[in-house]
Formats: sequence, C-alpha cells, structure tokens
Amino acid sequence: YEFRTRLNALNSFKIMNILDEELAMNIFYAMLSYNSRLAGPATDLANHFSGQFEYKQAMKNWFAKSNFDSKQKETITNALPWIQ
Repeated sequence: YEFRTRLNALNSFKIMNILDEELAMNIFYAMLSYNSRLAGPATDLANHFSGQFEYKQAMKNWFAKSNFDSKQKETITNALPWIQ
C-alpha cells in the first residue's frame, strides 16, 4: 500500500498544483529511487512543475542549496536538464 500511496500523493499534488520546498525535496529523493515505477512519476511531476516559471525557479533554487552528493546531483540533472 505504501507504494500506491506515494503514487497517489504525487498525482494529487499535480492536480492541486501545489509545490513547496519540502515537496520538491521529496520529489528529488523519489527520483533517486531504484524503483523506476516511483522515479518515473516523480520525474514527470518535476517536469510538470517546470512548466510554470515560478515553480521552475523555486525548484532550481532548492536544488542548488540541497545537500545531495555529486552522484545524486548528476542523476537528477540527467533526468532534469533544465534544473542546472
């Protein structure tokens, strides 16, 4: 159930069009998951929010100040080239 709950939550945030720093960080962490059935929808959600200028800029700022190691940052920037 936990997996389905996460997917439902991602979809709910997309429908409600809600994004804050905590959610953005959780999206980034989900993108790092080895489970592609979680990482894929998380990447899709990040790309959805990137279509809105305000959210795109906020996500760039939050990513820039994050504490991800270089390998994690590389994984995220490969999936989201616009975040650099």
